[in-house]
Amino acid sequence: MSFNISLESLVDLIGFIIGTSLGIGVLIYHWKKKSFFFLGLFILTYSLDVSSSFIYDIFGENNATIAFSLLNFSWLLFPLFYVYVQHISTLKAEDIKIPLIIGSIGLLSSFIVNILIVEQIDISHVLEIIIVNLEVLLSCWIAYKTLSWIKKQKKVVYNHFSDATDKELNWSRTYVLLGLIFTLVGYLSFITDTEMGWFFYIFNTINVVLLIWISIRSVFQFQIEKTVEKKKELKHPIEKNTTKQNDVIEIIKSHINKTKCYKTHNLTITDISQLSNIHTKTISESINSILASNFNSFINQFRINEAKKMLQNSDFSNLSIEGIGQEVGFRSKSTFYRSFKKETGITPKEFLAQNSSKF
Repeated sequence: MSFNISLESLVDLIGFIIGTSLGIGVLIYHWKKKSFFFLGLFILTYSLDVSSSFIYDIFGENNATIAFSLLNFSWLLFPLFYVYVQHISTLKAEDIKIPLIIGSIGLLSSFIVNILIVEQIDISHVLEIIIVNLEVLLSCWIAYKTLSWIKKQKKVVYNHFSDATDKELNWSRTYVLLGLIFTLVGYLSFITDTEMGWFFYIFNTINVVLLIWISIRSVFQFQIEKTVEKKKELKHPIEKNTTKQNDVIEIIKSHINKTKCYKTHNLTITDISQLSNIHTKTISESINSILASNFNSFINQFRINEAKKMLQNSDFSNLSIEGIGQEVGFRSKSTFYRSFKKETGITPKEFLAQNSSKF
């Protein structure tokens, strides 16, 4: 079979092959995990969405390729990603059926309308406008819900984990915002009936790069620990209405200083709860209310204070700054530097320079 393939189709073909391979791989190796199951479906759907440009180049124009080109898979992209984000986050997934059902109905409806357009039925153009507007509204609605979920996730992460690395899902927010921009630019082109020309090819290439990036990035996103509390979490929980929040702060400070548990980089509020026999919600509310802070910043204060002592002590001069950061509980150098500067106003290196005369 001989065929001529354009540069645009070649770019889409590369993205399709990479995306499809990753999507199928995710489904095969992680098919029992809901988060990865929806991720695999999302990647495959995204791959199919960019595949229409090279279908004709490779297989020619026939009934099968025409029918496939009429399928608008973008209806399912935002819903599938929204469901994936819910399952990968610390929060309990909810409200997942409605977006998927609406997206599936939209996919079917747009397919029918596209068939009517091909058959040149007069009412088809009116239906097309309605369908396109509904798709944009769905995309904006799901994008808003996804961003709201990520914002809520971030708040929970900082109130539950001492190490927020790879738990904030910032990359997923980036994808949603870029995806929304793509949707709105496409919509603008549709309503103005504008030929995008060379800009379309650049935009299409960026879309393929985005597909590859989001596929690889999401594959390496680990399942974040759920924050749903276990029934056997506490032996003697302290109720909010019987314990002053100031007392709670003093109790947990005492336990933390005694055990130096802050040196464990994956320390969670549940660990402190079990250590002090105080309910996680009581601890979180006390830190939020009394200290106007969150659990992450609260634990990092202990780490920074310990790091300052080590930086001023010649006994630890054999350790690098990064080594000291790891010693006090920080998993990465960037997190250590960022937290240290937030707490002291200077970097660990600057702090060391100011105290170098003591060595």
